[in-house]
Formats: sequence, structure tokens, C-alpha cells
Amino acid sequence: MVSPPPEKSKHGETECALELFEKKTPPGGENVVVMYTTTLRGIRKTYEDCNRLRSLIESHDVYTIERDVSMDSGFREELRALMGEERSEIRLPVVFVKGRLIGGVEELVKIEEEGKLGGLFGGFLNLKLCVVSVVV
Repeated sequence: MVSPPPEKSKHGETECALELFEKKTPPGGENVVVMYTTTLRGIRKTYEDCNRLRSLIESHDVYTIERDVSMDSGFREELRALMGEERSEIRLPVVFVKGRLIGGVEELVKIEEEGKLGGLFGGFLNLKLCVVSVVV
């Protein structure tokens, strides 16, 4: 009797896929998805791109740490330091997965269209935030 070939673990495939991307780890971003966004509607396209990216990631039910650079200038400076750009403008949104720079909305949409985005999120618990009310 011939044994089937050993199955590759999703975790191992994820690690291989992530190695293709530049290593840049946001603080606390070693084992999570970190997304830098803005909630200000000053530049319509940027606002819409942030919402599109948020929706795309949420469709995979992956817990994400979102850092809104419009609400916390520390996040803006943190992102500038990560990207190595002191004065030039950084295009939002930007996503990091397990300390790897994945890119912005165009890159993630392309990866999704290729059917590979779920693979990048492999190994993460699929979590949805729940609000629980407790009456005492």
C-alpha cells in the first residue's frame, strides 16, 4: 500500500509566502496583522482606500491591529521610521503581516485576486470582535 505524501501545514506555507516580502516589524507586530490607516476624509481616495483595505481584511475574519495615523501622531512617526522616509509623504493604507511589509490597497487587492491573501493570513486565529454587555 502506498502512503499519501505528507500534507504541508498551512503555517509552513504562510511562513514561506511571507519571506517574499520585506521584513519591517512595527512595534508589537511580530505575530499579528497591523494596518496603518486614516479615518479623516480630507483626501477622498485615501479614505476610500483605507475602507476598501479594511473590508478586504475583515472578509478573512482576521484579527487586525489598526493604527489610525490621523488620530495619533505617534503612529505617523512610527510608520515613517518603519518606511525609512523622513519628510516625504507615505501613502496610506499600509499593511504588515507578521513583521513583513505587504503593501497598500493595490498590492493586497492583487494578492486577493490571485487567491493568495488567505494564505498570507494562514496560521492566524480567525477572530471577530464581540461586544458583551454585563448588567450588574
